[in-house]
Amino acid sequence: MGVFMPPRQGRTRPQTLHAAERRQFVYAMRVHGAHYRTILEACKQRFGDRLPHPYNERSVAKDVCWGLDHLNKQSIQDVAPLRELHTARLERMHLAFYDLALKGDNDAFSKCLKVLEREAKMWGLDAQPVTSGSITIEEHHRRCMLLLRVVQELIYARTASAEEAHAWLLDLQQRLDALALLLGRTGARHL
Repeated sequence: MGVFMPPRQGRTRPQTLHAAERRQFVYAMRVHGAHYRTILEACKQRFGDRLPHPYNERSVAKDVCWGLDHLNKQSIQDVAPLRELHTARLERMHLAFYDLALKGDNDAFSKCLKVLEREAKMWGLDAQPVTSGSITIEEHHRRCMLLLRVVQELIYARTASAEEAHAWLLDLQQRLDALALLLGRTGARHL
């Protein structure tokens, strides 16, 4: 988990740094299974008069959600270099068979076509345009991730241990990923 720092915009105000430190502290406690009341008391002890007024359990929940949003954005950014690396590999594979395909080698032609299909799928080049009244898989996924965040909070609030909650959430995430793969494989771009 990275440090929750605000985007860099000139000089960083002390309040902004305090907020980032508090959010990181709150999120870390929540991940380890602490309840909002416990986190609130720990924040009062640790940050004292640096806490915004009023700072209550609702504020703690907002800080936890901020941490989840940050984590989601970070994971999206982490995918970009991997996608670029995968694209470079696909391009090298395509070049390896391209000349043979142009000379009429059917096997090389099939391999080139598969590489191009994989690259188009990875970049979403074959996606159908959005029409009014339909929801793309990407929008559905975004909504599912928001729902997952709410469910995560409910699970942490109702389970006996952080390990039990983590196992529950991991299972739910795997089910959502499997559903996304299934929808992607069947070509269902709209729900």
